[in-house]
Amino acid sequence: MFINDIIVTQEALRNTDQITPMKELVARGDVFSVGKLAEYNPNSIKLIELYELEDGKIYCHNGHHRIFSIFQAGRTFLYKDEFVLSKAKYSWFEECNPWDGWYTPYDLRTQVRLADLRAYKMRAAFALEEMLDPKGIFEWIERRWHEYATDREIEKIWELGSKAAPLRAI
Repeated sequence: MFINDIIVTQEALRNTDQITPMKELVARGDVFSVGKLAEYNPNSIKLIELYELEDGKIYCHNGHHRIFSIFQAGRTFLYKDEFVLSKAKYSWFEECNPWDGWYTPYDLRTQVRLADLRAYKMRAAFALEEMLDPKGIFEWIERRWHEYATDREIEKIWELGSKAAPLRAI
């Protein structure tokens, strides 16, 4: 999978301190396979998650830091054992499912997620516990789209390097 073919889904990199050690790992010839990921954190072994949408475009859902590190180390592709590619539909990302932890519906074509969603997701989970009316939950999320998404200004992985995650009021 060529990195050039992957479209980012977030506005910036959140944990930039991770980039240098990851880049060094790649420069040594290592790959982000299940085995290598298990060495670093056996409790969280997730391959890079890519989605191929109905128009053939490929988006990164999880793994921006790793892909950016690979690119920074000079490799222009992902090995097959570094990622999972699944088929998806744009409508899946535009729909909200708070009972499954999906509090951030957005349009992949025109928007990106904010880099740090932790505070928003905590507020959303708390709001979900407090509200009994499903319509109210959806309205709460819809009114707060600006807390988890923004208009797309970047598309390629290398563009993440010029954007640090902005500090946002909580």
